[in-house]
Amino acid sequence: MIQFKSDLVIEYEKVTNALGGIEDKKITKIVYIPFVAKLGVRREDDNIPPEGKVSDFRVTEDMICSKIKNIDFTVMPSGKAVVCEITLENGFTVRGESAVVDPANFILEIGQNIAFTHAVDKIWEVEGYLMQERKYQYEKNN
Repeated sequence: MIQFKSDLVIEYEKVTNALGGIEDKKITKIVYIPFVAKLGVRREDDNIPPEGKVSDFRVTEDMICSKIKNIDFTVMPSGKAVVCEITLENGFTVRGESAVVDPANFILEIGQNIAFTHAVDKIWEVEGYLMQERKYQYEKNN
């Protein structure tokens, strides 16, 4: 399990790979609380219109998390930046990064959390586009 100061918790399950019994990690659970949510800026019910009507055409945090297959972090050779690459269930990848000006200010856990958040923001954009396309096709054909 990896935990980022309560912002992100990733639980892994060890699985045996078919190639010679090599152990691999399979993500079993991801809990992600955006930094802005902790500040009270973003709440789960922000997506619900005031009338209480909820469209079937919406992207949720659960949808985003369910699509994540793998998360890799790389610290760049400069020691000032972290790149997070998220692989989605269909093989598509997105990347986010974080950096500091002075390597003395580099804290791995914070860098990973920021890079992860930036990568997840890209998933929201992609999934938003896909949902808009589904809505457009539905309305066009009905």
